[in-house]
Amino acid sequence: MKPKIYALILLCLISINIPQRLQAQEYQPMAVDNAHWVVKHVDGAFSWWVLDLWEYYCQGDTVVDNIAYKKVFRRALVPTMDPPPFTPASYYSLYGFMRDDVAAKKVYARIIQNNNWFGDCGYDIDYLLFDFSLQPDDEISFCTMPSFYDAILSSITTGEAFGVDTRIFTADNGFSYYEGVGSDFGLFEDMFWPIKTTSYLDRTELYYYCNADPCAYTLPEVTLLTIGEVFDFEVGDQFHFRGQASGQPPNADRITITDKYFSQDNDTVFYQRAHNSYYTFVDWSSGEPVLEYTFYTSTDNILYTNLDEPISTLDSMFLQNVNVIISPDYQCNTLVNRSNITIGPGGFPADNYIKEYGKGLGVTWHYFYSGEGQATFLNDKLFYYKKGDTICGVPDVVATGGFKLESSLGIYPNPASDYITFTYDKLLKGQGNQPGGNINLPIGNTNPHADNATYNIISSAGLNCGSGTINQGDNKISIDDLPTGLYLLKIVVDGVVHTGKFIKK
Repeated sequence: MKPKIYALILLCLISINIPQRLQAQEYQPMAVDNAHWVVKHVDGAFSWWVLDLWEYYCQGDTVVDNIAYKKVFRRALVPTMDPPPFTPASYYSLYGFMRDDVAAKKVYARIIQNNNWFGDCGYDIDYLLFDFSLQPDDEISFCTMPSFYDAILSSITTGEAFGVDTRIFTADNGFSYYEGVGSDFGLFEDMFWPIKTTSYLDRTELYYYCNADPCAYTLPEVTLLTIGEVFDFEVGDQFHFRGQASGQPPNADRITITDKYFSQDNDTVFYQRAHNSYYTFVDWSSGEPVLEYTFYTSTDNILYTNLDEPISTLDSMFLQNVNVIISPDYQCNTLVNRSNITIGPGGFPADNYIKEYGKGLGVTWHYFYSGEGQATFLNDKLFYYKKGDTICGVPDVVATGGFKLESSLGIYPNPASDYITFTYDKLLKGQGNQPGGNINLPIGNTNPHADNATYNIISSAGLNCGSGTINQGDNKISIDDLPTGLYLLKIVVDGVVHTGKFIKK
């Protein structure tokens, strides 16, 4: 008899402990590798038209401020009303971090990118994202539930949500959130439903969820350009860049590829580049604005290696954010990868960095805006290129035909065979950036020049073919050694530049 009593007592104890153990094991963590969430931004005024579509992807471990997290990445998808599969519109970028407190049945997050869809959760701080420890009649106080709702948890049920058997937590306002999944409104997005009496009807909605890799509803990720694809130049290619930082006066860096060769194992390419360029400044010392031009030519060598690696190997910005641009209105339909990163906020407005690479174009845009200085300190952009028979944009021809000259630098005989003689006049007119249009550039001395002058002879390919000093009162230059062709003569007197063209026959 006693063995039966002991068995009955043991069975009761087991039956008491089983629910406790199941309850401890039931919790479904949300921050797990290979979890994907697709969120859509819809406009309720137009039958919930999909305005934007994006995806979150949980993968990998990290530690921030001594707290262990899972990393969460985000990428844009092409907006569509059609069912999946969806088309990626950008590369994955690190969006933030997420962690489960399994014992407490709570999910915490830390966001490091700006998001228009969370209001009170903070930026780059650890905050409570979901609370699955609540019981009916408890107040819902985590930040994705806006405080103005004064929401109360009305029920906890079990069922299927987004293909997962889970516990469903429903508030008294009708909104639900799901253990291990998210909410009706997304992952990090506010649980907010617009009121029809207002003009603002936009909201977000969790569209799809899966915890497998790959998920069937998305296409493969965007492939970054390789280093070799970006820096694929040929001899004769031309690229014109202009700096457009705050207050930066007219300038241009005009580059021509003059030589190209590979390393023995073909994993490194070497280029020689010729620069025929200029910069300017506005001199107010005379009381009137005088736009001073400084022209220069130079040759440099540059190399690129690991040609089969993605551009992120060369530029770590592309590990954080990438957009893909293909448009006839931008760089003439050339494939472009752009990284656009905003860092902040802090005591000052955020800094903004943009770096852009084009297929066969190299760096096409480099931009930096300082929130602290509230100014654009760097804004170098490609505005013209010529690759073979392909021409995109309008070239900068200042000093090679772009200036309007009043009795421009005279060169005779022209064509010439052994020497040229030059003359110049009192005034050169060019386009400035001051109100009123043209700015007069005083030349100073009339010819023959009273001071020593320097000269450069530049070929039509942008190469420096000769330079030297011309003695006071002299105005002849020997061109015996020049090959036949078209040349630019640049004369500098007292820091003022005069240019003209001639033909060597």
